[in-house]
Amino acid sequence: MGDLIFHLTNGSNHSIDSAPGTWTLVIDGKDVADSGMIFGNGPAPIGGFGTLKPGAAYEFEKGLPLVQYFPENRDYKVLWRGSQFRSNRVTVHGIVHTQ
Repeated sequence: MGDLIFHLTNGSNHSIDSAPGTWTLVIDGKDVADSGMIFGNGPAPIGGFGTLKPGAAYEFEKGLPLVQYFPENRDYKVLWRGSQFRSNRVTVHGIVHTQ
């Protein structure tokens, strides 16, 4: 299991709806089918999700089974998006464990 840390800052001049119902995790350009389960379980940001005012931010972590989402020893391009925002793309390096 590994943790991904998500940080969202509203850099616009208007409030955005950041409710998790529209969130999708994207790995290598493909939507992750169980994004709703990933984002719908576990801890939420302090104060909860919802409307994010200009300049406001929140951060939270999600644990993911690395072998399931990053099974190969290579770089994966990952981003997170909602109906009114899109994160920057980050690189996650998958590591295959052998016994």
